[in-house]
Amino acid sequence: MDSDRPAMAAMWYKPRSSSDVRPWIPPGPLYAMLTWSPKFSCSIRAIDDDHEGLFRVVGALNEHAAGDGSQERLAASINALVLYVRDHFDREERLMASARYPDLAAHKQEHERFTRLVLDLQAIHADNPGQVDIGKVTASLVEWLTGNILGSDMKYVPYLKGEKETLPSEDETRPVEAAVESLSVDVPPGKADAVREFASLLKSGGQLADALEAAVHQGVEVERRRSHENAVELFCR
Repeated sequence: MDSDRPAMAAMWYKPRSSSDVRPWIPPGPLYAMLTWSPKFSCSIRAIDDDHEGLFRVVGALNEHAAGDGSQERLAASINALVLYVRDHFDREERLMASARYPDLAAHKQEHERFTRLVLDLQAIHADNPGQVDIGKVTASLVEWLTGNILGSDMKYVPYLKGEKETLPSEDETRPVEAAVESLSVDVPPGKADAVREFASLLKSGGQLADALEAAVHQGVEVERRRSHENAVELFCR
């Protein structure tokens, strides 16, 4: 994908006032990408229906804003995007888990990053609607959606179709220890031992466990701030 598309969208956008959210995306490659086409099909009905729906939601963002410049209509489209993204990601992850897709953990991380972005967009627009550049929003969403479908999504298709399979992992066959809370998580390749060691340290309690938990919370907060800053760069004037 062309990394300059958000910048290109900013050039196309010509605001008439601080409250005007109308974009101008001329006919061309990016405009054509606002529409679903068979090249995005993974031949799994539930996933294709979701992806086609996401194209409609992103197209609605552009069309609603291009109509009367209503911030209320733009807010409604952003809210619809948040709901649709959450619902689609949940369905997609359940299908990948049932198929034992080996890269599920990495794929879920992609979902989490994008979900944070759209939630940040929602928060930014609610706080200061005039700050949002709808041209940059549309360009960024189209770039992510097309790149995600044609890239990482196509990789899980053979597993969901049963053309490839993954044997149960060592963690899945390990007996569950009594008197502890059982938790099943997906981790990146090669990180299982580190996660088990971390869990063991937390289980032991004491000052070290408290310090580790505090560090995790601090890291999560840093990541949230970073995501917000990224959203401002991608979506705002």
